[in-house]
Formats: sequence, structure tokens, C-alpha cells
Amino acid sequence: MIHLITNTIMEMSVPFKIFNKMIFRNLLIFFLVFVYCCNSNAQSIYSKAYISDKKIILRWAPKDFKVWDLGNKYGYKIERLNLSEEFIPDTGKFTIAERLNSEAIRPLPSKDSTWVRLIRKNKTAILIYKSLYGKPNATTNKTDAEQGKGQMLGMVLVSCDLNAEFSKAAGLYFKDTTFQKNAIYAYKITVLCPNSLGKYSVVCVANTNNKTVFKTPVILKGKGNNKHSVITWNFKNLQSDYSGYNIERSEDSVNFVRINKSPYVVVTTQFEKNKTETNYLDSLPKNKKNYYYRIKGISLFGEEGLPSNIVKVRGKDDFKSAAQIDSAFAINNKFIKIKWQMNKKVDTKTLKGYWILRSNKTDGKYQSISKGFINPDKNYFIDSLPNYINYYKVIAVNDENDSTTSNPALAQIIDDVPPSIPIELKGIINDSGRVTLNWLANTEKDLRGYRVFRSNAMHEEFVEVTKELLSETNYSERININTLTKDIFYTVAAVDKNYNNSNQCLPIKLKRPDHIPPVAPIIKKFEFTDSSIIINWIPSSSFDASNYKLIRYNDKKDSVIIKEWYAKDSLIKYNDYNVELGNGYFYKLKVTDDVENKSESKALYTKIEPGYRKKPINFKAKLDIENKKIVLQWKYEIKEPILYFTIYKSKNNSEYRIFKTLEKNQFEVFDKEININNIYRYQLKVTLESGIESLFSNEVVVPY
Repeated sequence: MIHLITNTIMEMSVPFKIFNKMIFRNLLIFFLVFVYCCNSNAQSIYSKAYISDKKIILRWAPKDFKVWDLGNKYGYKIERLNLSEEFIPDTGKFTIAERLNSEAIRPLPSKDSTWVRLIRKNKTAILIYKSLYGKPNATTNKTDAEQGKGQMLGMVLVSCDLNAEFSKAAGLYFKDTTFQKNAIYAYKITVLCPNSLGKYSVVCVANTNNKTVFKTPVILKGKGNNKHSVITWNFKNLQSDYSGYNIERSEDSVNFVRINKSPYVVVTTQFEKNKTETNYLDSLPKNKKNYYYRIKGISLFGEEGLPSNIVKVRGKDDFKSAAQIDSAFAINNKFIKIKWQMNKKVDTKTLKGYWILRSNKTDGKYQSISKGFINPDKNYFIDSLPNYINYYKVIAVNDENDSTTSNPALAQIIDDVPPSIPIELKGIINDSGRVTLNWLANTEKDLRGYRVFRSNAMHEEFVEVTKELLSETNYSERININTLTKDIFYTVAAVDKNYNNSNQCLPIKLKRPDHIPPVAPIIKKFEFTDSSIIINWIPSSSFDASNYKLIRYNDKKDSVIIKEWYAKDSLIKYNDYNVELGNGYFYKLKVTDDVENKSESKALYTKIEPGYRKKPINFKAKLDIENKKIVLQWKYEIKEPILYFTIYKSKNNSEYRIFKTLEKNQFEVFDKEININNIYRYQLKVTLESGIESLFSNEVVVPY
């Protein structure tokens, strides 16, 4: 479409007047870039239609100088095809299309008087005339000549987009007033050159029900300066509708007069692809007078769009005189009085008043300390809540809300009050000896920093370890951990900007990393009872021993912790009941200090061998009256191999005699040798393969 070409060339933030050499060069560069991109497209002509109730205007533009030259020489024909009809054969070839121009559309002849009128009205018409009828420079080489033709075509297309009379004179314009309402037309624009030179045409569709509506521009803001004004609007969303703009000004917001002689064209560089706003600068006849502005867009068809919103702008005199601070001094070391004077040339009646600003640095952030405007007839201010260090500025504001700022002035309050003592000092030491301290920040505004002190003992003097004041509430250093001194102490003091020092905070104690394991305990001896082993030991001699573990291993090296206790419990022996007679055990003691360093004693072995084994405890007897027998059952668990079981029997308090000897895997036997009115007693003994016997089981009694 034609606006795609022209908008690329037109986006320029200066009024479009007679092209000087620089504008030519910049615009032609844009055009050549665009033409290069278009060469990859099969389309040779670009077109666009404007539709209203009474007319349809066609505008077109050749893709390159070749098509432009052929169109100028042979002219264009316009054909129209009604797409609303029920039967339209072969619409692609326009075989039944209606030709609208009997004579080819060409540029006006060189001697046509219209050129004189156009040139007198707008000097830009000279550019179009020379592009059509000017003689080429004979001294220019072929490459430069081709570039010159392309550049010239770009300028012509820009000019035609901004002026409908130019597009008519250049033969790039057609108006159709013979169309039917509620119809859809296809217009074919064709260069009437012989087929041997190529076929160049474009089809443009126009729906008469869809009237062309241009967007209404919106002025975003208007600003008045000293006899100048600037208005700003968003041009990006208007590019598809407008090639340029007319700027209008009014003194009463009703009667507007155009102030730009030539259309205002927006041009952007390749580095301004994201630019959306443009500005128009106007000279004002008077200051302190209201002026009103609006803009109108100029379409590719020579039609103006609706006017924009109206903005009011007021010019104003430059306000350059600033207040001069004469003095800023302390009163009773509590208040600060600031005095200033204004240039005598400034009429105080034109001032709204003064603002007082304060900062703690000459180039710091200033904040207002005056509540509202200070009367322009007054030239002093008292700061009732000053800081210790104060920089002041006086801002003068005139009735146009312009302002000037004085140079800063320094005033101080003598500070002999130290800052508060730092609180919540905390610290840690890692395994490599890196100390990290942190504490809460002081709240004083005049705080300069902190000092850190260190000592190896509370009764020794604390020595400063910071080489300069710390601005942050943390400190880190590496200390020696290979020393007999286990603890280290730190404290912190705060310093204000007058170098008043606070008292040191309460010291904190940190424990140096301990990598030395405690002295191992010693298992001294074993003692035995019928059912237990008593282990005796000598505890670790290390003062930092924390806790102990007593560990037992069996012959299979299975381990279990049988006792844990703290070093403060002073335990020196333990009675282990969870053992079996005849088994051997290893015992070991482990000690841990307060930083998890560990040591262990040697593992010592012992075995319980009293010459007997535990008695059976689950020997049972049950009377079976129906079958006239006594059932004896038992279980016996022991890790040593069993040889046999022996059952002893007594009748009515007689002596026990061997009743039966049974295999090792037999756990039940029946006694059928029983008679009524007797009492039977039984006991069980186990014999191991080693020849060792168990104790007798408990006696079981069965009356019958």
C-alpha cells in the first residue's frame, strides 16, 4: 500500500518545507532501503482507496523508477469491476470490466499552466516538475545516476502524499464519482506500456458501505516557555491514516488559524523504531497570554481529518534569579537561623514565596522543612529541629510556578553526646577459625561507624581490631585456633560524626574450634555374678569430656550400646545382666567432648564360665484324665549345642528318680505310669554336648 512507502519516508520531526540538501539525503536513504526491500516482492504498484458518499479516490505509487518512467510515458488506465453482481466471469482478468478513463492518465504536460500555479503556491512542486522534465546530468556515472533516480522518486512520492494537487499533476490520482451505492468494486490500475516492456498493474477493492474514517489526533500535552510553546502528540497510531499534519492556533479557543506553511511531517531514524511521540515548536507573540492549539491530519488523498482536542498554552518570562543565603548559624546550640536575600531586580509581587530544603550532605537528598510557602516579604527561617550537620537551600517560586534554587549553606550544632551502646552482639567461629560478628544497627542519624575490640580473657585489656570505622553492623576475621586459650572475647563501640565514642557493649565469649579428641577411658577389670558381668573403668581425664557410651560386642562382632551417660554423672562401673552363661563378650568405652571430638578405649574380652547353665523356666505338666496320662512339655533356648534332656520323677514325696532321657530335639513326653490317689512331681535338667549341665527346673506337681 502506498502509505507503507510514504510513511517510511515521511516520519520526520521537522516541518516539511523546501527540501534542502540534508533533508534530501536523509529521506532518500530511507526510500532506497524501502525500495530494496520491495524488489523481492512481485507487486509493481501500490495502491489505496478513499471512500465517501460522493466519491472514491484512488492513489497509487510505482514500486521503482522503471515503473514510474513507464507510467509517465505511456500513462495508466483505470478499470472497474462490480463484485456485487450475481455473475462475474473471470474476475482475475477483468474481461468484462468497465474502463473509467478514455484517455491515459499521465503527468501534466511540461507547458501546462497548472505547473506555474502549483510552483507559485508551493515551491515543492519544482521537485516534481524537475523529476519529470529535468535533463539528467551528463557527467554522472551510471551507478550514481540510478541512485539519483531512486532518490528523486522517493521525494516525489513524499510530496504527492502531502498534497493531492501534486498527485494529480504527477498522474498518480483518480476520482470516481459514477459508482453505485451498496456496491463492492475492484479497481485495476494498469500501465499502458507494450507487453514487450512488461506487465504492471495493481487491483484495489473498495466497499462503498465501508466509508473511510480517519482517526482523530489527540494532543497529549502543551507547554509554554519564554515566547515559545511545545505541543506533543502520539503519531504512531496515526501513521496508517495521515502523511502529515496542519497545526492551528487560536487566541480565543474558537477561531483557529493554520500556522505551518507546509505540512508538518514526522520522520524517525533507524535508531528510533520505538518512538511514538512527536513535538511541534511554535513561537509565541506574547508571554503571559493564553493560546490554544489543535492539529489536523492530512491523508494521502488530500483530505483533512477531524481536528484534535484543544490544549491551552501560556508563555512566561524566564525566571533565573535565585535567592542568596547570607548566613546560617546556630542559636543556643539548639536552633538554626537561615537568612537570605533576593535580587533587587525581582519584584516580590511576582513571587509566590519560598521553600526551605535541608540535607545532611551538600550533594545529598534535600527534603522540605518549611510547611507551605514562606511569605515573599520574609527573608529568614528558623529550623527548630536541626540535625548536627545541616545543609540548607532556599527555593524561590514565582506566580508562574517556575522556581530557582540557591547554593547550599552549612550550619552545625555542636555535638558532645555519644551514640548509644550497640546491642545484641552475636558471633560464631567456624572450624577454620573464621570469626563472624553481627549486631543491631544504631538509630542515630549522625552515626559514623563502629569499632570492634578483642581479648583472650575477661581480665585482660580489650584491643581494637578494626583498622577503620565500620559502616556495616558486621565484622569478620580469622584467628589462631592452635592455642591453649580455648575462649576469645569481643565487644563493640559506636562512633558518631563528631567522633564521640559510646561505651563498649557487654562482651561475648566465643569458643575456639577444638579438634583435639578427649583422653580415652580405660576398662580396668571385670567382675562376675551368677547372672551378670560387672565392668569397671577409669573415666577420661579431659575436662571437656561430655558423654560416654558403653558398647558390647559378641563373638559375631554384633554391637549394641548398653549404657549412655553424661560425664557429670561420674559413673565408673556397670552391671550387665543381658548376658548368657558360657558366652564371651568384648566391651569398649567411647567418650565425646563438647564439640563432638571422640575417643574410645581398647576393646577387652571376657567370658562367663561358672560350670553350669541356666535352668529351664518353661517346664510344664498337664493331666489328661480321659487318656490316663500326664503330658510334659518344655522349651529351652541356648546358643550352645544340646546333647539330651533328663526328666526326674517323684511319687508321693519319694526321692526323685530318672524318669526318661530324651533326644535334644524332643520337647514333649507322656507319663502313663500313673495311678489314682497319688501326687506326681517332675523336674527337668539339660545336658550340653560340652558335658555341662543346666540347673534343675522348677518342680511341677500333678495330683491324680
